[in-house]
Amino acid sequence: MDFIRDHIEGLFGAVVLTVFVIKLALVLKKAHRIDKEGTVTDATVVRIEESTDAEGSVTYESIVRYRDDLGTVRESPMAFTGFQEYAVGDAVRIRYIPGEFDLVREVRD
Repeated sequence: MDFIRDHIEGLFGAVVLTVFVIKLALVLKKAHRIDKEGTVTDATVVRIEESTDAEGSVTYESIVRYRDDLGTVRESPMAFTGFQEYAVGDAVRIRYIPGEFDLVREVRD
């Protein structure tokens, strides 16, 4: 019974790791596309969302508000803000893909 449980736990761990790697690859691909093709605008950090992973590590996601190319006010998370601390109210220059508002990037020129 322990042999079966150990293999199931190992398989579950491999599946979780595979899903994580796939999600990371998709986010990196999207971030590269935003950097290459994105429209630049000004944004304001409107909230910081805190989450805890399975191991207890805390991560933060900065949500920004900005006006898109059609004049619509949008709120989107910023990619890869774990190394940069933001506070609510901070102004930031971002890039986004028009029509795709699921993720934006800070302008790093």
